[in-house]
Amino acid sequence: MPILVTVLVVALQLISSPPTVEVPVLDVRAPLVAVGFNEDGGMEIPQDINEIGIWKYSIAPGDNVVLVGHVSSQTQGRGVFYNIRDLQPGDVVFVGNDSFTVRETAIILKRDMKMEEVFIGDEVEELVMVTCGGWFDDDIRHFDSNVVVWAVPNE
Repeated sequence: MPILVTVLVVALQLISSPPTVEVPVLDVRAPLVAVGFNEDGGMEIPQDINEIGIWKYSIAPGDNVVLVGHVSSQTQGRGVFYNIRDLQPGDVVFVGNDSFTVRETAIILKRDMKMEEVFIGDEVEELVMVTCGGWFDDDIRHFDSNVVVWAVPNE
């Protein structure tokens, strides 16, 4: 699957019509944009809440394909990943021409999040979708958790 990520990232840089992510059960269809590190050293998130970021450094064997998107924005409204917390095992996600089946959805406190579980696969390289979730702290304008969805490639 790292080859898939490399091809998608190169394609994003070369073509005017980027590959899309589709989640039919949630009526989601959004373009992919390559993302890297932000200024704080964390994972960059697309500025546009209607785009999904693909982690451009997922290229080593065993790396998961990591997608990130907004749940919402104070200025832009509901984000493309607003309802991913509702994904259930068996739901299907399409990335370009490839399909994946959801195996698990979890809400994880950010302080308890183990990034190796997101970026590095166990035995099978997986698709991992991440957005904010949980309780929203109005004082600091951040959610306390992340919604993480793991999906396995379909043959």
